[in-house]
Parts: sequence; structure tokens; C-alpha cells
Amino acid sequence: MIKITVNRSLGGQIPSEVLRHNSELGVLSYDPQEPLLRSVVVYLDELIFVVPPNHPLAAAHQVSIRQLGAESFVAHNVASPYREKVIRAFQQYKTPLHMDIALPTLEAIKRLWPWATA
Repeated sequence: MIKITVNRSLGGQIPSEVLRHNSELGVLSYDPQEPLLRSVVVYLDELIFVVPPNHPLAAAHQVSIRQLGAESFVAHNVASPYREKVIRAFQQYKTPLHMDIALPTLEAIKRLWPWATA
């Protein structure tokens, strides 16, 4: 009989869990750049910003980073490569990034969503 157990962990901890043989494999949204591990891309994802349907940017076909600099964001507060990419992009274009609310889980962000946009 084969038993499979799926554990959820912070992405930053997964490479060390695999290296210590506490996990057989890990699934990450980034390449950990760890020479003792091998990574294989199994799925490519996009990073997107979402707005409610009545938001002024909802009908736009294209939005500049300058336009985003005038907005407030509900963000994920856990360090991740995606979060760092967003922060670096705003810094690169010298655009303010207003992450007025940062929460520890995507589920918490979804639950807050109706109130955050009111």
C-alpha cells in the first residue's frame, strides 16, 4: 500500500525540508536556486491584479504602473518571489506602492475583499 501525505508549508521552508529528507518533493512558485536540488517547471502562471467590476480600471485593456501607483492594494504579507517582483517593479519605475492592508493568507484576502473595496 502507498500512502501519500500532502503538507502545506511556507515556500521558503520547502527546499530545506526536501534537503533534510522530511519531504520527498516540494511544489513552489519559484526556482529555489539550491545547487543540491533539481527543479522542473510543471506549470507557468501569471501574476495579475484584480479589481471589482465597478472599479475605474476594470474596463481598461491596458493599465500603466503609474496608474497602479494611485491605487491601494490588499496584499499577501508573506515573503515570496512574486511579492518581491511587484515591489521591485514599483521601485524600478519610481512609483508608490500602497499596500495598505497585508494579510497572511490568500483566503483572508478573499474574505476581506468586499470590505476592502467599499
